[in-house]
Amino acid sequence: MKYLFTRKTANLRSLVNIKKLRDETNTKTDLLVEGAEAHVIEIRGPKEDDMKVKKRLLKISNEKPLVGHTAEIKANLEPHKFLIGRNGASIKKVLDNTGARNVFPNENDDDKNTIASIGRKEESVTSKNELNSSIAQLKDIVKKKN
Repeated sequence: MKYLFTRKTANLRSLVNIKKLRDETNTKTDLLVEGAEAHVIEIRGPKEDDMKVKKRLLKISNEKPLVGHTAEIKANLEPHKFLIGRNGASIKKVLDNTGARNVFPNENDDDKNTIASIGRKEESVTSKNELNSSIAQLKDIVKKKN
C-alpha cells in the first residue's frame, strides 16, 4: 500500500523512526519521495500491521502543528542503553507516561551526548524530568558500586 501525506512535514523522517516502525510491526516501510510537496510512504506487510503503521503515521502527521517543542537532555553515552532498556521497554514506559518521543543519537550524529524529547511543551518537559531522574538513579548506583 502507498500512502500520500499531503501535509509537507520537513521533520517527518526525524519524528518517525521508520526502522523502529518496521521492527515493531513486521512491515517494510519506506519514504519514497523526499523534497517533494508531500511525502509518499510505501508500507508492505500483513494488512493489520499496515493499518497500524498508517494510523501511527497519520497521528504523527496530524499532531505536527501542535508539537513544536524539543527538550534536550545531556547524558554520557554509557547510560543510553539503560535508559532505552531491554527491547526498548524503559523508553516505551516514558513514552506511555508522557506522550513525548525521545530521540537518541546514532553513530552519525556529532553530539552523541544529547537526547531530544519531542512533543508538546508539557510532555517534553515531563519526559526530560523523567529521563534526568533515571540518569541520576543510574549515577547513584554507579557511586554505590565504587
